[in-house]
Amino acid sequence: MDADDISLPQRLKKQAEFLDRNRDIAVLGSWIQIIDARSKEGCIIKHNSDPVIIKWMQIFKNQIAHPSSFFRKKAIDEVGHYRKKYKYAEDYDLWSRVLRKYKVVNLPEVLVKYRVHSESVCGNLENRKIQNSSISRIIFNNINFYINLNNRDFKILNNAFKNNKILSFKSLIKVIKIYKNLFNSYVKKENLNNLESAKIYQNYKEKRKALFRLYLRSKFYKN
Repeated sequence: MDADDISLPQRLKKQAEFLDRNRDIAVLGSWIQIIDARSKEGCIIKHNSDPVIIKWMQIFKNQIAHPSSFFRKKAIDEVGHYRKKYKYAEDYDLWSRVLRKYKVVNLPEVLVKYRVHSESVCGNLENRKIQNSSISRIIFNNINFYINLNNRDFKILNNAFKNNKILSFKSLIKVIKIYKNLFNSYVKKENLNNLESAKIYQNYKEKRKALFRLYLRSKFYKN
């Protein structure tokens, strides 16, 4: 946590008790509420609480709010700690590596108020550029844990998933093909049962539809 973030009363107690009851969970986060420099409350970020969904969605986006994280030291020691080469996204890289060996969960309630202002990483344009570069490299690593993807195809995929840009129908078909390959490889490598496969297939199907809608918007509503 940064010095100006706020942990709500009972936060640590709730997280400690949850981990005591669930010995298979290595990292526990929570929902967070955004506040500004004057503590005016903004949106609530509600990360998923299902460990099956979290692991799948972590490939493309961090699923644990950093200031809400509560974890087992043994697990972090095993996978390694923060890596400086992923500046401003060290947590995304760390949780991604943790998820290759352990379960991660979010408590479905606000336990932290996260302050965003001009001096914070999220509020500074130059810092955001550095952070976005780190995030793209982490996504590339996450994908290549399951499939072999070259830099050219990753750029097309990243434009669609992270930048919401699909430049042509050919690019759309390429993205859909890569995404399908990733889904199938993920199910096989993670050895998912039918229920687990169905959970992430629903997310996969929704994202696939969103990609088609994104292409149509870019083609017919350029202005």
